[in-house]
Amino acid sequence: MKVSSTSKQLVCILALATAGSEPLIACSFDTGGAGGGGGSTSSTSSSTTTTTTATSASTSTSTAASTSSGSTSTSSGSGSTSSSGASSSGSSASTSASSSGSSSGGSGCTTTIGELGDAGTAKLITGFDNATATTGWSYYPAATTGTYAIVPGDGHTCPPALGGTITSGTFGSTVFLQFSYATAADWSAYKKLHLNVKVVTDATNYASLASLAGFVNSGGFAKSAPGGTTNVRGTLDDGKFHEIVYPLSATTLTLAQINVYAIQLTYAAAPVTDGGAPATDGGSSATDGGSPATDGGAPAPGSVTVEIDDVWLE
Repeated sequence: MKVSSTSKQLVCILALATAGSEPLIACSFDTGGAGGGGGSTSSTSSSTTTTTTATSASTSTSTAASTSSGSTSTSSGSGSTSSSGASSSGSSASTSASSSGSSSGGSGCTTTIGELGDAGTAKLITGFDNATATTGWSYYPAATTGTYAIVPGDGHTCPPALGGTITSGTFGSTVFLQFSYATAADWSAYKKLHLNVKVVTDATNYASLASLAGFVNSGGFAKSAPGGTTNVRGTLDDGKFHEIVYPLSATTLTLAQINVYAIQLTYAAAPVTDGGAPATDGGSSATDGGSPATDGGAPAPGSVTVEIDDVWLE
C-alpha cells in the first residue's frame, strides 16, 4: 500500500516468511519512487519485537511507531525517547509505592477517636500510645500497697495500657487508681466518660472483688461521684477489656472544673463465718456475694491487676 505524505510516500509490504510464522511489515519513505533512496528509513516490526534504525530525518516517524506498537522495544537513536519515558513512569510508580509503605509502617500503632466514637464530637483523653511514663497517676488511699506501670504488650485498641497491681486489698475496702490534672479540665461539652478496663487475677481471687466503676472529682475536689458501676463476677472476670460508661450528665459534678478521674475498685464483703462451723441453710453452704462460708476466718484477697486504656469523652 502507499500513503501520501506531502512530497513523500510511505510504502509498506506485508510478508510471511513461512507458513504459520509471525507476519512481517517493512515500511520506507519513497521520495522519488517505490524503491526509496538515500533518504529513506526502514522499520521492521512483529507483534512481540520492534527494531528501529533511525536517521536524523525520521525522528518523529520512528517514535510514533515505537509508541503505537505497545510492544517491548529495543531501540537506538530517536527510539530512546520512548524507552526513557517508560523508565521514568516505572521509577515514578516505584517511588510512590515506596513512599506509601514508609508512611504506613514507619510509626507505632496510634489510637484514633474514630475507632471509639464519633470523630466529629468525641474527644480522646488518652490511649497510652507509645507511653513510657505514668506522670499524673497515683493510688488513693496513699497507703495502698502496690505498683502501677505501663504494660507494653497489652491494650484495648493499641498497646500499651496502664496497669495497677494492688497487693494490700482487704474485704469491704475501696481502692482508686486515679489521674490528677495539674490544671483542672473543662468537660462541660460532654455527657459521658468512657474507660476501657481489664481485671487480671488468679481465677479463685475474682470472688473477692465486687465491682469496678468510673470515678470523678470536680469543683476543686468539692464534688465527686462514682458512675458506671460494673460487677466483676460474671462480667469482668474473663480477663478481657470491657468498657465502663460513666454518665456525666446524670451527676451534680462541676463539669467545667474536673480535677480527677479514676477507676474505683471495690472489694467484696468478707465471707460469713460462725466461729468454727460452716453455716448452712437447707443443706447449702451460706454465701456472701459468691464467697463460700469459712471456718476460722477468711484469707485476705490476693493480688489483683487492673488495666486501663482508651479513656474518652462523648
